[in-house]
Order: sequence, then structure tokens, then C-alpha cells
Amino acid sequence: MPPRPPTDDPTLAEASALATPGARLRELAARSPRHRRAVAANAAAPAELLRELAGETWLGAVIASNPAVPLDLLWQLARSSPREVIANPLFQLAMLVQPDLGAIPRWSLWSLFRTALLPDDWYRWACDHAVAQGLGGHWLLFDLAQLEHAPVEVLRRLGRLQPFLYEPLLGNPALPPDVVKRIGRSSDPKMQVLLARSRHARPDWLTAMARSRVVAVRAAVAGQGRTPAAVLARLADDPAPEVRAAVSTNWFTPPEVLRLIDGVPAPGLLGNPSLPAARARELIAAGAGSAIVTVRHGELLAEALAARDGQRRRRDGQRPGREGLAARLAEGARPAVLRQAARAATQSPAMLDRLARSPRYALRLAVAGNPATAPATLARLAGDRRYEVRREVARHASTPAAVRAWLVDDPAPAVRRVARARAA
Repeated sequence: MPPRPPTDDPTLAEASALATPGARLRELAARSPRHRRAVAANAAAPAELLRELAGETWLGAVIASNPAVPLDLLWQLARSSPREVIANPLFQLAMLVQPDLGAIPRWSLWSLFRTALLPDDWYRWACDHAVAQGLGGHWLLFDLAQLEHAPVEVLRRLGRLQPFLYEPLLGNPALPPDVVKRIGRSSDPKMQVLLARSRHARPDWLTAMARSRVVAVRAAVAGQGRTPAAVLARLADDPAPEVRAAVSTNWFTPPEVLRLIDGVPAPGLLGNPSLPAARARELIAAGAGSAIVTVRHGELLAEALAARDGQRRRRDGQRPGREGLAARLAEGARPAVLRQAARAATQSPAMLDRLARSPRYALRLAVAGNPATAPATLARLAGDRRYEVRREVARHASTPAAVRAWLVDDPAPAVRRVARARAA
């Protein structure tokens, strides 16, 4: 491995100088990674040399910012470095006229649109280009329909096109209400299922669709969190098992309905955090389901951990029995189930604080990324020995500002990058 050049190495300045000939820049690029980075940022670097350096992925953002980069290479680099491409003066010149979107690779174009930094004209050009391409442009229309920051007139135009766009459009929170109403007037059961499952479904629409003769439509209504409680209570007695199963797994189903519902799969019912703990204990004790309930119910998870600890403290040398409720709950304390518990957004902050003290890295990482984790727990995890855990703490919305300011100077570059982006 060649020795690292000193910071005052004159050849570094030569690699950055615009007057350096292309042949000399090629020689300097072979010296060290720091020389290659300086050459990649040099606007006097030959196009062929920039193409060669682009093979090293860590130089992609540097080359994407170079105003001398070839246009086709710039479009390729947009997939991994879209913000640098948009800030490049060459891109600014390309925006003066309608670009040839067909020359931009698909995933590069998708990365550019996801930045929300493109002007509205680009969305209109993309829509025109996709419509002109026919079947070959369907992927671009599908991608545009998912963008929350797409102009409203573009979303309205997409809503007037083919029905295959209704699914991504209904998943877009920025979809205008008039487009939602147009889709809701469709009598096609497939469109009604999509609408019932979407975030745009209104309670009055769901009440009307609950009377549909199509089982799939009623099942979609039964699984929707915006469905009125009275409608869910009526669907709990639906003759179709698919509808009753959807009611049993709906987290917004009233507990009194879950207490009485019958004829549904036990695992789905046990996984519902709205299920009363008494009913969950009855199902587990009767062997009707697994201990997946411990993932959703913090009270039962505490019992599971206590039961497991009690089994570990036994010193009689015999395998503990698996009879009774405590033994069945102890099955839920396996590491795989504990990881699910640490990821569950319905978990109590006290239980997450206990799991955050685990010696298992996977548990601490899951707790650091859980939106229900308390700020005090996050502050303690900010000193974790694994940088992945600290990075999740820096990304967490509930991390105290003082903790995030401390992570700005973290030894790990990945943690510093996330902390600075969140603090900006």
C-alpha cells in the first residue's frame, strides 16, 4: 500500500489545477486515492479519464459535481448522486430546453424525481414523454403517480389515464380529492378494493362498501382503520371467513368486538394489540396459538421475560417443562420474538427501555429505530459501541437536540452525516 501523501504535497495542488495537462492528470490519479479525488473534481480532466474514475463508486458524487463530465455519464451518475447532478452547472444548462428523457436511464430518472428538487416542467415533460411512448412509458407513469411532490395538474392528468395507475395514485397522500371521487365512482370491484384499502377512504364510503356482495370488498373494508366501529361490529358476524379474519387483525377493532369474535385464526387475533389481555391468556393457555401475542402486549411480554429468567435460574439440571401458561409465554422470549417486540411500534416505552439494555446488538438496533422509544432511552443508546445503533439514534425523531448535537462530532462518518442532515 503506497504511503499516504502529506497534506502539503504539491502534487495535490497540481492535480486540482486547471492548467495541468490531461496526461499529467492521468499520472497523478495513479498515485493515491486523494490524488484521484482531486483529479475527479478537476474541470480540466479529460472525459476518458473521468469515465475510468467513475468505475470507483466512492468518486461518483465528486465526478457528478464536475462541470466537465460528459452528459451521458452525468445521467448514469444521477442514480447514486442525484443531488450533485442537479447542482452541476451542466444540468442547469440542460434544463433550459426540454431534455431527451429517453436518454436517461430509468433508475437515474427515478432518483432525480425523488429529490423533489426538479422544476414542475420536468414532471410535465415526463408525463408527455411517457404517454408518447405507449406501453414503453407505463413504468414512468407508475413512478410519477407515487410522488407526493408532483404538481397537482400532473396527478389530475394521471387520474384520467388508464386504471392501472389508480393503485399508486391512491397510495399518494397528495392526491387531489376530485381524483379520489372519480375513482370512487367506479363500479369495478377491483377499484373498490383499492379505494377501501387506501388512506383516502372516507367513513361514509366504507359504510356503503361494507354492504357489497363481493367478499374481497367487504374484507378490504374490515381491514381499514377508518371503518366505523359499528360497521366493524357488523362485519364480525359476516358469513365469509375472510371478512371475519380481517376484522380480527384490524388494530382499530373495538376490544369488546374482539372479545366475542369467533371462528377466526388464532395467530392473527393474538397479534392484535387491541385484544384484551384476558382473552389472549385464555387462547395461549388453551394452546390455540403461539406466543406471538408477546410482540404486541407489553404486559404479557414482561411475564414472558420473567418466566424465561425463572427457568434459567433453575439448578436441578433437568429440562424445564412446557406445561402451563408460563411455559407457553416463555416461548415468546426467544431472541427472534424479542427482536419483533423491539420493532413493534405499539410496545410500551418501559419495555423498550428494558430491551435497550440487552447485550444483543440486534435488539438495541431495533429499539433505536422504534418510533415509540423514549428520549431518555435514546440518549443512553447514543453512547452505544456500535455505530449502527448510534446512526439510528441520530435519525430518530424523538432524539433530544443536545444528543443529536453531540452526535454531529461522532467518530463514525455515517453517524456524523445523518446527525448533520437532521440538525440542518
